Amino acid sequence: MRALLLAVFVAIGCTPVRNDVYLREMAAAARAHHAGRLQEAAAAYDAASRAPVPPGHQVHAAYLAASLTERAGNESEARERYSALAKREDAKGIRIEAAYRLIDLELKKSDSDDAWRELEAFIIAYPESALARRGLQRVTLKHERSGGPAGALKYLQSISSLESTALGESIAYGAAQQRMSLGEVEKARDEFIAVADRWPYPKGALFDDSLYRASEIDEHLGRAKLAISDLERLLDERETSAYVGSYQRPRFTPALVRVGLLYRDAIRDHEKARRAFHRLYSDFKTSLLRDDALYEEARLWRLDNNESRACDTGKKLAREFSDSRFVACLPWLCGEAVKSAKCDGRWPRGTLSIDGVP
Repeated sequence: MRALLLAVFVAIGCTPVRNDVYLREMAAAARAHHAGRLQEAAAAYDAASRAPVPPGHQVHAAYLAASLTERAGNESEARERYSALAKREDAKGIRIEAAYRLIDLELKKSDSDDAWRELEAFIIAYPESALARRGLQRVTLKHERSGGPAGALKYLQSISSLESTALGESIAYGAAQQRMSLGEVEKARDEFIAVADRWPYPKGALFDDSLYRASEIDEHLGRAKLAISDLERLLDERETSAYVGSYQRPRFTPALVRVGLLYRDAIRDHEKARRAFHRLYSDFKTSLLRDDALYEEARLWRLDNNESRACDTGKKLAREFSDSRFVACLPWLCGEAVKSAKCDGRWPRGTLSIDGVP
């Protein structure tokens, strides 16, 4: 049990204390908590919060007491506990979280306009808090439900003064999204690019998303080369890890797939399309689309009447991905007269595929 308490202390950045009352009550709280006796655990945490220990330990125990009281269904008592924490000057970040929980309880109880106004005020008062970002999402959705994209955009514009804070990127990105919903695609595209410019990688959390959305708009407007430029700018920031782990981000693989598809379908440049698909195969070692990409590369060689390269690439696919659904198409890639029953000269439907005969 002492090991468990030590982990708790380290988690809150404090040196373990040796007060017997505090240790006894925290141990009792942990036992009750794990057994599902939430109200009993809350009472023990409350007792620990009143022990003569450093303020950080007191505040942490008091917040656990409030949280478990709420989970036990005693919202009235939880509200009192959160209210007391929200007024404590020594509570630091927990004071802000307690204030948010108070508003959340009120919204669950009544969904009143006053509660929503309190949440809007919270966002303005604590824009550097992670909870402000969560609050921003909720308030924006509320305005979207009541006033549509125009209502949500109006709200986001009303707090544009916060763009120099930690919330700024989310506000600007959200405004661009609402522009898209309103059909103002050119303005939306410019605003997405502005987000990527103002909050670049690695600090910009929405850098990838902004460029990806901008590329979708450019593709929709028939500007394939500009769409590729957006995507390549995103891909230029890809890093590799020299040790354990990866810097792979969710937008990378879809971005490179779209680069290949744009070269293939919109620009009709098979050579550049093949290069893009080969990059996916060679550089993205953990991607589940490596066999798709290798098959697409081979298919494009076949369509360009380079049977030798198509066959060589197809054989590589068969060696490295023997269980791939595309192995059945090797006879077609190599120009053999007898076609596989599974392929029959058609391209199997897949992530990178289209229906119809290759």
